[in-house]
Amino acid sequence: MRDDDPEDTLADVFAAAVFAGHPIASPVIGTVESISAMSRTQVAGYYHRRYSLDKMVVAVAGGVDHGDVLRWVRAAFRERLATVSTAGASFAGPRTTRGRTSPLRRAAVVERDTEQAHLCVGVPSGDRNDPDRTTLAVLSAALGGGMSSRLFRSIREERGLAYSCYSASSAYADVGSFSVYAGCQPDHLGEVAKLIGQELALVAESGLQTKELARVKGQLTGSLVLALEDTESRMSRIGKSLLVRKDFRSIEDELAAIRAVSAADVGALAKRLLSRPLAAAVVGPYASSEDLPAELTQLIG
Repeated sequence: MRDDDPEDTLADVFAAAVFAGHPIASPVIGTVESISAMSRTQVAGYYHRRYSLDKMVVAVAGGVDHGDVLRWVRAAFRERLATVSTAGASFAGPRTTRGRTSPLRRAAVVERDTEQAHLCVGVPSGDRNDPDRTTLAVLSAALGGGMSSRLFRSIREERGLAYSCYSASSAYADVGSFSVYAGCQPDHLGEVAKLIGQELALVAESGLQTKELARVKGQLTGSLVLALEDTESRMSRIGKSLLVRKDFRSIEDELAAIRAVSAADVGALAKRLLSRPLAAAVVGPYASSEDLPAELTQLIG
């Protein structure tokens, strides 16, 4: 089913390009061969190694008392605790190692007979515990985080070259990435790549304007609060934070971190990230990277 959607295919191809040399570059879904070769013993062994009490987090949100929750959890796990030695056991916590990548120096291309060319360019960035992760969120929102973002205005609103254009960041245990996506007519791919390059160079050189920074931070803080209006979202947030973060941030901490980001912070991060060679992936009517427009080839150097 992944192959039915060019954007899904593009995401896998871009991950393979930007995370080359790291296990995360491989598709999470696996292959027909790798899945078919799995035995019941392997699956059961993985389950018992990974799903153990020292790796478990119980998250609860709503009109409950902490003491009541503790009693409920102990009662629910009483039988399991009786069969497992917990002497000296403690929560394992998130992984904190730093991964290495060797991004491809050429565009990765998947040929498809599609009406649109799908482009993704980007660079490796920090992992999910990177100190600059909030600054990266502000940078991404300014560049391609909505209808008022730079790339959306420049490529879609002002020139009508693409229907969809946005930026995004992904963060894993020891690696991450910052990327820009655009879907356009194949004849426009070169111009779109050139405009993306211009916006990336501009923000790396000049950072964000004062009014722009205030707007983006308002967008991010408002989105965060709205996304946590229901108890299920709050429950998921605290559970995920305990599983993958080195330090737990309350909602107030997250809002304060966004508000504390300065224009200088964004400019410094943009300059550091965008001084690296760009990785690129394309899905569309191209047989190889040699068929791509010169502007895209120049963009990725």
